[in-house]
Amino acid sequence: MSANSIGKLGRPSSYTKTKADKICEDIANGMSLAAVCRQDGMPAPKNVRVWLKNNPDFLSNYALARAEQADHFADEIIAIADDSSKDIIQTENGPKVNHDHINRDRLRIDTRKWKASKMRPEKYGAKLQVDHKVNYEAMSNQELLKRLEQLCKNMGMTMPKHYRIERETT
Repeated sequence: MSANSIGKLGRPSSYTKTKADKICEDIANGMSLAAVCRQDGMPAPKNVRVWLKNNPDFLSNYALARAEQADHFADEIIAIADDSSKDIIQTENGPKVNHDHINRDRLRIDTRKWKASKMRPEKYGAKLQVDHKVNYEAMSNQELLKRLEQLCKNMGMTMPKHYRIERETT
């Protein structure tokens, strides 16, 4: 028997487009891959990663689902922040602020913000981009040092001593 007649070694893949689409749908709706894979009839996370390597269409759809998941987390942040229904509890002594619930919501929001910022940094990241163009080649050394001093001052920094401008005395 030749190697070609034996076929591929190992267990056959359980990949189906239906399963792949369900995985992408659940991911886009905020579920983790581990949670998706715990559902009946779903593959192990390790198998999903193999499917991603072997199926370019699934990889593309999965990447879109992850981007949608970041948007889902952003939507959840608003819903969590707007829901104050459990912020006050009734006790024998009257209403009381439920600090445990408020702190838990803060954690839920911070976790979703962090996750969204890592999944879609271009949309949810904390990157600060400053677009400011100055033609430094046309400036004298004295003008450059003055500009550096002003930038340091604007940022609340002290200009390093070895760059300080020596004031001209006239």
